[in-house]
Amino acid sequence: MTRPARMRPVSHRLAMVTMTFVLVASVLVGALQLRMQYLDDVAATRGRLAEIERSLVPNLAEAVWMVDGERIEMLLDGAMGVWGLAHARVATREGEVFERGRDPGDGAIQRKRFALVHHGHRAIPLGTLEVEMDDTAILAAIRDRALSRSIGVAVAISLGAGLMLLLVRHWITRHLESMVRYARAIGPDTLHVPLALAGKPSRTRDEVDEVVEAFNRMRITMLEDQLRRRRDELELTAHRERLEELVAARTRQLTDTARELEAQRDAVQRLANTDALTGVGSRRHFQECADRELARAQRDERPVSLLMLDIDHFKRINDTHGHGVGDLVLKRFAQVLQHHVGTAACIGRLGGEEFAVVLSGWDTTRARALAELVRTAVMAAPVAVGGPGEVAYTTSMGLATWRPGGPAPSLERLLREADAALYRAKAAGRNRVEAASPA
Repeated sequence: MTRPARMRPVSHRLAMVTMTFVLVASVLVGALQLRMQYLDDVAATRGRLAEIERSLVPNLAEAVWMVDGERIEMLLDGAMGVWGLAHARVATREGEVFERGRDPGDGAIQRKRFALVHHGHRAIPLGTLEVEMDDTAILAAIRDRALSRSIGVAVAISLGAGLMLLLVRHWITRHLESMVRYARAIGPDTLHVPLALAGKPSRTRDEVDEVVEAFNRMRITMLEDQLRRRRDELELTAHRERLEELVAARTRQLTDTARELEAQRDAVQRLANTDALTGVGSRRHFQECADRELARAQRDERPVSLLMLDIDHFKRINDTHGHGVGDLVLKRFAQVLQHHVGTAACIGRLGGEEFAVVLSGWDTTRARALAELVRTAVMAAPVAVGGPGEVAYTTSMGLATWRPGGPAPSLERLLREADAALYRAKAAGRNRVEAASPA
């Protein structure tokens, strides 16, 4: 028996959703406030450069004029107490350098150079003061504010969620738990017991009361349905037994019919795919088989050859010996072809005395050797026509090959190339094999 999943009260989920929402909102608002505070602090830090120019620059100029190194260092030490100042450097015209702090590099938010000038009878340049401000102190203060703010928000969210949990528990969850226990215990033998919530004030009506009433109405409906179901079961049992008898008889009839149709379909398929006279594939079946082999050859990157064969002077055989002998020649030719090519290859009769073979995985050299073997075998297998007479015949062949790396193989193109090669074989005197010129 599968144990029910542990129930998670609605109040807990509601408290979690509320806490998550408030937390996300607090984080977003707090982040916005901290960002604005950061920008304000950066602006205030940049404003302190005016204070440095007003108070520090004159004193440094006087100390440099007096060549008072100790005073220069004391002034720089005091300047480093300015909030946001990261680096200060005094360079005199004599080449002396006084430096305090660290160079913030790319992290500086403000850099400024002040000229150190002695104003007497005339302005005398003494050197420069370079100062650089960064946001280290600003970020430290913002981290402190963020920490204190996070603690306050966490405490407020926890208190609010706890209060909400208690209220939802008192108003909703405990009644829902009673309904769940009742629903789990209810069954065909307990439908007569109504659902009632203990401790639910009757003076206030809310959605929980609506659910209880709906539950009890459903319970009454289920009782009525239970009685109707028991009555209907008896009727259904009788109908089911009768229906099973009818279905069994009909199933036997349909099974017999399906077997007959399957046998007829197989016979029709064989007739459609096979040339009735020679037993090789029909033209349509040959085209389907050839297309599959060409697609496989392209996918596997293997060569494929197409051999087109034609019986020489076949019209003369029909005219001299009759169409009956011509049919015997066609049958004998097909037998020789199947014997040497094999049943796995695509062999088809294209029409009349013209046949074609697709040799998957065969290059031109190998396919030409097979064609010569077939041509020789045809010459050695004349057709007996009764008595001592025999009809000898020959065949001419055209060969076309598709090689990997070329355009996609096309049956139409290979047939056209093989037909052109066959025409050259006929023109060259017949009883020979001609291959199409390589692309």
